[in-house]
Amino acid sequence: MDFHPKTLRIAVGGYTGPSYSVELCDGKLRYEAREYGYANPRSESIAPTEEQWAQFRSALDSGRVWQWQPDYPNPGAVDGTQWSIEVAYEDATVLSHGDNSYPKANGKPSGNPDGTREFNRLMRAVRALLGGRRFE
Repeated sequence: MDFHPKTLRIAVGGYTGPSYSVELCDGKLRYEAREYGYANPRSESIAPTEEQWAQFRSALDSGRVWQWQPDYPNPGAVDGTQWSIEVAYEDATVLSHGDNSYPKANGKPSGNPDGTREFNRLMRAVRALLGGRRFE
């Protein structure tokens, strides 16, 4: 099995706190971090190992991200955290985003501004793929 995705774009954050994004470009990851108000952008190129790619795919599978809904809104919340994930492999794809709401184990929206166990698992998997760099 090829553990390298065809597409990978993941972002999390908001204006009122730090923001992070990662995108697959030419076989490497382009990692960006910004401070409050999207200030002081920093970026770097990262080349994960085969083991990191395999662990990332395993985390996506065990976290059942393939069952996530396209949209996780929380209409009553203002500001806060927005997130998005687009990952595509030959055999699985997820395209999802949220605004102060996160997927629960059954894929349904939490409707809560606190991250769920499933979403936090994704964040840990991304940090591991990035060699421990911040992504939260």
